Amino acid sequence: MSFTSKGGGLALKNNGAGKLTFQWVHGNPVFDDSQTETVMSLLFEKPWWGDPAGLRRSQLASIREDDATTRSRLEEYAREALKPAIDSGRLRSVTPTATRLGAGRWQLRLAWVTSSGRQELVDIPLMVT
Repeated sequence: MSFTSKGGGLALKNNGAGKLTFQWVHGNPVFDDSQTETVMSLLFEKPWWGDPAGLRRSQLASIREDDATTRSRLEEYAREALKPAIDSGRLRSVTPTATRLGAGRWQLRLAWVTSSGRQELVDIPLMVT
């Protein structure tokens, strides 16, 4: 089967262990318009030379203390990191919800609406230490 790209980004799926993996069909990556690749990229990419303005990274990794402000910081940093996707029209809205699972363990649930109106959701486990 020849390689074809249908959709705006790489399709990702939850592998059941709190990790996302690429979807493959006949040895080719699957593309879709869920914008999951965009969301995860904006949340977790490290700084790189091609982004001198620092638009493709979040402050999530800067949270080192599990205290009374952790929930609000996780949610605000996620909103802030995804703002470029809203500004560019790839996403219509983003709703982050942080839940404490235990000492230093958090889950960040992200719900978003794509430009086509598609509703998406992903749960991201985080360690804050």
